[in-house]
Amino acid sequence: MTPEGVEDAQALLAGGVFAHAQSPRKAAGRALGTMVEIITHYLLESWNLRESISIEVPLGEYGNREITHNVEYGLHWTEKSYHVSAQDQPRPEPITARAIRSMMLQFHGLDIGEVRATALLSGGVVRNSCLLSKGMSTRWVANYGRGGDVTVSLQSPRPYMIFECKRVGLDAHRGKGPQAIEKAKQGSYVARTASCLQKIRDSHGNAMGIMYNGENYTVGPYNELFDDMIHSGRPAPPGFVVTVGVVSNHGNWFTADSQNKEMAVLAQSYDWLLFLTDRGLAEFANDVVLSGRHAGAKRAFQESYAAGKKSNRFTKVRMSLEAHRELAAYFKANMSSVEDWFNVITPAGSRLGDLRSQIRSLHSKGGSSCT
Repeated sequence: MTPEGVEDAQALLAGGVFAHAQSPRKAAGRALGTMVEIITHYLLESWNLRESISIEVPLGEYGNREITHNVEYGLHWTEKSYHVSAQDQPRPEPITARAIRSMMLQFHGLDIGEVRATALLSGGVVRNSCLLSKGMSTRWVANYGRGGDVTVSLQSPRPYMIFECKRVGLDAHRGKGPQAIEKAKQGSYVARTASCLQKIRDSHGNAMGIMYNGENYTVGPYNELFDDMIHSGRPAPPGFVVTVGVVSNHGNWFTADSQNKEMAVLAQSYDWLLFLTDRGLAEFANDVVLSGRHAGAKRAFQESYAAGKKSNRFTKVRMSLEAHRELAAYFKANMSSVEDWFNVITPAGSRLGDLRSQIRSLHSKGGSSCT
């Protein structure tokens, strides 16, 4: 059976993979939430941002760094990237952080310092955006490519853009619960405290911006200040962060033309609010984990949620290597369709291509090189 929408996809998952769960429908709903995160990750990878991505980074509030919030994804300036070819050195599993440090010394004469006790690849599972080490001004991150190459990147410590995913399903018996507005408020708070450009309102409800440069304040229409920071030839000021929310509907978030309270709260807080349509989420669920057209991804998903499973190998952080390769190929081959899954809620009248242009503009301010 091919699902016609998210309700069908959730029902198929609940009656199949999650039939053993205490609450099959809720378990299937949580898995759909994981898919929203995975879609966002591989969308960013397909935009050639793999070396810039961080996952679950604690982001300190601007001017109050003692309070941090874990964000799903950050985009960082890559100061340098180094490639270690699979043909240069045989690498049986696992590929540990220590092994990567040794390869960096061997092939590039560079010591990246003490590394974490983690593995980029182990047991057939790859760790996306694998953090090797970090300091006050450095972040060394490794990624595994489709051809078996390891890329090691030196990222700036603070992201210039963050992505957060929010999804709340509809309870078949109770309707929308209080968790919807609470999730919206949480996302809104993080979005409004992340950047040096703070958003305020005048008495007419117009969005104004205020920014402190160390000596004085700049105040003006928010959109004008925001656009100037992105498109001017000047470097981005310290602490400037573009905030992006990715929300999925399933009965709670509605659409750009029908915003309920939760959507309105998010839309007035994030710089960008992207709406992943039910059609898009259902299409991904069917293509990747239900239809069997991508056997490796389907197997990784089923093994991750089987009764008595020991570990999950289908998440934004840990992904089966076979599924990782299939997903990368899927997004590359279907980029036009994937981008069509999203509606832009904020800024009004914008398109996904405009976000890509902003990313390119901001990324060029930090500079990047590849060795």
